[in-house]
Amino acid sequence: CFPSSNNAKEILNLFLNKIESNKDIIVYKNSQITKIEYLIKEYNLSSEYSNNKKNNIEKNNLKKFLITIDNNLIIYATCVVLASGGIAQYKPHIKNIDIKYTDYAPALYGFDIIDEYNILNSIKGISLKNVEVKIKGTKYFIKDDIIFTHKGISGPAILHLTSIAAFFIKENNFKINLILNLLPDIDINKLKNNILKNKNKLLKNSSFLFNLPDRLFNILLHIFLKKEFISLYEKTNILKVSVLNDNIFFEKFLNFFKNFNIITKDKSSIQAEFVTAGGIDLSQINPQGLYFKDYKELFAIGEILDIDGFTGGYNLQNAWSTAYTCFLELIKRYFTC
Repeated sequence: CFPSSNNAKEILNLFLNKIESNKDIIVYKNSQITKIEYLIKEYNLSSEYSNNKKNNIEKNNLKKFLITIDNNLIIYATCVVLASGGIAQYKPHIKNIDIKYTDYAPALYGFDIIDEYNILNSIKGISLKNVEVKIKGTKYFIKDDIIFTHKGISGPAILHLTSIAAFFIKENNFKINLILNLLPDIDINKLKNNILKNKNKLLKNSSFLFNLPDRLFNILLHIFLKKEFISLYEKTNILKVSVLNDNIFFEKFLNFFKNFNIITKDKSSIQAEFVTAGGIDLSQINPQGLYFKDYKELFAIGEILDIDGFTGGYNLQNAWSTAYTCFLELIKRYFTC
C-alpha cells in the first residue's frame, strides 16, 4: 500500500535501504556509467585495457560486458540490466551491440494555454465530466474529465490525449489546437422542450439546462455574445432563455459550446510529465525473460522499454512487472544450483 505520508520518495528510500543493508550489493552513488562494451569473444577483453595488470583473464572468462564508471573504475559483468527509466534524452550506447529505439516523447501531462479571453483566473479549479477533446485536424480524440488550472488545462482527458498523441504533440513543439465539446451528451429535443418550459428565465441563470457549472457558463456566455452577437452583449443581464428559440442564435450557441477552441503554448509548467512514450523497440526483447533475443546476457526493464499506459499507475505496474519477470530469469540462470 502507499505510505501514509503520500510521499512516493518513501517507497524509493525503502528499496534503497533494503539494498544497502545487503553487504553483497555495491551501490555506486553520484556516479556515471561512461562506457558499456559487449565482449564479442569469451577471452577478447578490449585491447585498450589489455595492459591493466589488475585484470585476471581467467577470473573474467565468463564475463560478457566491460563497464566503465566515471571514466576510471572498470567492472566486468556477466550480464547487464538496463533500467534507467524514461529519461527522454538517454539512449544507452553499448559498444558492439546495435539497439533499436522508437523515438522518445513525453506523455501524461497537462498544458499551459494561450488565455485568449483572459478567463483562466476566473475558471481555475472548475472540472467537467465526460468532455470530448480532440486535436484539430487530426484523428486524436478522447472523452473524459477535464480541469482548468490557473495556467491551462489538465485532467484525465488531457493526460490520455498526450499519451495517444505523444509524438504528434512533440513534433508540433507542444503547440496544438484543442477543440472541446462541452455538451457531448446533450439531447437536442429534450433541450428544446426545456427551453420552452423555462423561456421566461434569465439566460445567465440557465446553466442547469446544459449541465454546466454556473461560473463557467456565465463566463463563456459573455464570450459568445461578444463574439457572435455584439448587439445583445450589453443586454446579457436581462436576456431571457427564449432567445434560444431563434434558430440562428440556437445553432451558433450550440456550435460555440460544442467546439470551444483552446490553443496550447507548452507542456504544463506546474506539472511535469508522468512518463516517457517510446523507448527500446520491443521486437528485440524476449517477453518471458526481458532479455534481448540476440544478446541473451543483456536485459531491459521498466520505462526504457517502448511501453506506456494511460495513467501513472499502469506505468508503475509495467516497471514492477518487468523487473520481477527479469528477476525470475536471472535467478533461474545464475543463482539456481
